[in-house]
Amino acid sequence: MSFSQEWGSGKKLTFDAFNMSDGTLRCVGLIMAVFQKPSPSVLVIEEPEATIHPGALGAVLDLVRRAAKTMQVVVTTHSPELLDAKWITDRNLRIVSWEEGASHLLLPSKATRKAMREQLMGAGELLRSNALHPEELFSDPIGLSQGNLFEMLA
Repeated sequence: MSFSQEWGSGKKLTFDAFNMSDGTLRCVGLIMAVFQKPSPSVLVIEEPEATIHPGALGAVLDLVRRAAKTMQVVVTTHSPELLDAKWITDRNLRIVSWEEGASHLLLPSKATRKAMREQLMGAGELLRSNALHPEELFSDPIGLSQGNLFEMLA
C-alpha cells in the first residue's frame, strides 16, 4: 500500500505504508472496515482513539456513527473524550466489569442512567469523575441475604 500527497502544479510525493503514522494507518483501516462490501452485520472496534491525533477524534466518531446506521457497532474505549460525544446515551453504553474471576458486560447503574438522561453529566464526564458505574452483578433483587433465604426455606 502506498500514499500520495499532491500539491501545487503537479508536485507529488509517494509514501509506503511503513512511512505513515500508526494513527493514519489506523484511520485507513477503520474507513476500509466501515465501507467494505459486503457490509458486515457487526463491526467491533477496539479503542478507536488509540494513536489518533486528538483533533481527528471527531472524524472517527462521525465514522462510527455512520457505520451504526447500517450495522451493529461495538466500540471499546477508556477515553472520556470519545464518550463525550453528545449522541452517546445510556442506551448506547455498556460497562465491562471484572468480578468473581470473569469479565461481565453490564448496563450502567441506575444513578448513571439517571444522570445521563437528565443531562446532568455525559458518559465522558462520569468516567472522568469516577462515577461511571455498572449495575451490580450479584444483587439481591428481593432484599434478602442468602442466610435469610435459607432460613425462610427451612
